[in-house]
Amino acid sequence: MKKTKNIKIPAGDWFIISSRDMDFLKVSLANGAPVKPLKRVLGGSYSIRVGVGSRNFVSFYVLAQDIKDMGQIIKKRFLDNPAAFKKFLAKYYQAVRDLLKVVRQIAKTDYKILSNKELTALLEKYFKAYIAPFPYGMIGNQVATSGIAPVIKKFLSAKKYPGSFDEALNRLILPDKETFVFQEEQNLLNLASYINKRSLLKKKVLKLLKKSPSPSLNDLLTIDVNLGKKLRGHLDEFRWLLLAMFRGRWQSRLIKRLKDLLQLTPAKLDLRLKEHKGGWQRLRSDQQGLLKKLKPPAQIRRAIELLSAFVGLRDHFGPINRYTPEEVKPLFREVAKRLKLTFQEVVHLTNEEMLESLTKNKSFRREAKARQKYFVIIDNFEGQYILTGLKAKEFFQQNVKGEKIGWKKEELLTGQIASAGKARGVARVVLRVSDLRNVKKGDVLVSPNTTTEMMRAIRKVSAIVTDEGGLGSHAAIVSREFSIPCIVGSRVGTKVIKNGDLIEVDADKGIINNLNINIKNLCPTK
Repeated sequence: MKKTKNIKIPAGDWFIISSRDMDFLKVSLANGAPVKPLKRVLGGSYSIRVGVGSRNFVSFYVLAQDIKDMGQIIKKRFLDNPAAFKKFLAKYYQAVRDLLKVVRQIAKTDYKILSNKELTALLEKYFKAYIAPFPYGMIGNQVATSGIAPVIKKFLSAKKYPGSFDEALNRLILPDKETFVFQEEQNLLNLASYINKRSLLKKKVLKLLKKSPSPSLNDLLTIDVNLGKKLRGHLDEFRWLLLAMFRGRWQSRLIKRLKDLLQLTPAKLDLRLKEHKGGWQRLRSDQQGLLKKLKPPAQIRRAIELLSAFVGLRDHFGPINRYTPEEVKPLFREVAKRLKLTFQEVVHLTNEEMLESLTKNKSFRREAKARQKYFVIIDNFEGQYILTGLKAKEFFQQNVKGEKIGWKKEELLTGQIASAGKARGVARVVLRVSDLRNVKKGDVLVSPNTTTEMMRAIRKVSAIVTDEGGLGSHAAIVSREFSIPCIVGSRVGTKVIKNGDLIEVDADKGIINNLNINIKNLCPTK
């Protein structure tokens, strides 16, 4: 960590590239990955990245010009060189395999018998492995789209495509296979269908689920041999994803979802299974039909394939990024115990501070407490800078100046069409994971972006509106797979839409209409 005097801040407009729940430790590890490390693997990178956080919620800012420059680097490096991109992906997946190997080793380790020196070595191994996939996985879809999309747009203009560019790109950009979330739900539906077709087994399962308010997975695994094999297969394939989605409650959430499916009538469950299978097939068929109609030349096909590959990369990296810290939480609890700190204090240390505390018995409690309240973290080619308190707020206000976006309540909000359709519902503004408990069936989810952890709420909503993201964002991908009307990149949705507002989402035109009615005001108080 560098001293905070004379931080060089380039001129230009700033862009919020992501906002999410994230503790300081992960921010300090990840924030610099798209700067120096990315330049090593790609030959170009962001010049600076700023994270602004408070109480485990952080927003990341980059320069708008950096996004454009990075887009051109992606275009130059990969558009006419598929082999280079294939090599890039191979390095990413190898880094992920190495990380998962370390995580599995940690999960099997008895921390209590390790000396501080041995525990430090294990932490160093984890930090090194955890950071390795970031330069590859953190190339945002905005970056890839800014460089590649204009090539496709120029082709569509020459072809005199009758629809909008967003609509065409939405239909053309599709990963090679279903997202992991989609695959997991498909597998769970198959499991429920297997149980549903065996009346005796279904009675046993429902009796167990009804008898115990919180049955364990072991109870289900042992109730029937074949069911146990299928359920173990589901866990072997998707445990990492479930942990990323539901954190410590992943087992109870899995059981509840299975119970909900078994309470459907056989006809409704079969229909749900059929609709789910058909969703992906419909998207693929539509893409292939449009490609057949447009007959794009080789370079345009490569551009479409490249953007689609970046979408697939982001789908893989997101859950991995959330899963691994959840899996190693016991390790950091052991560190907290030895340092006589709370868990929250430990995850508000940098990795260097944590290692120094264990080896040199040095305390950083004061810094950790200050960061829980408010911090600004800056990464550039000179190094990493961390500010807290008044200095942090002054730095942010004076240096990070973004585009001023005005909006009046009587105006329509607009954004990029991610999944077509229309819906009307009560707005639920979700800024962090804890807000998900307020989402009800039929609501419109309004959020800075969506993540894997939000899937339990996404399946309830009638539409999605996000501030951030493009066609490769998580919201765009899952909304298309589950046929939920979705508009991304509204920029100010969470700032101007309030909880309880009745809003209409027209994802055929990219318009969000706040009907200026607050549901709370419709119920007179006593």
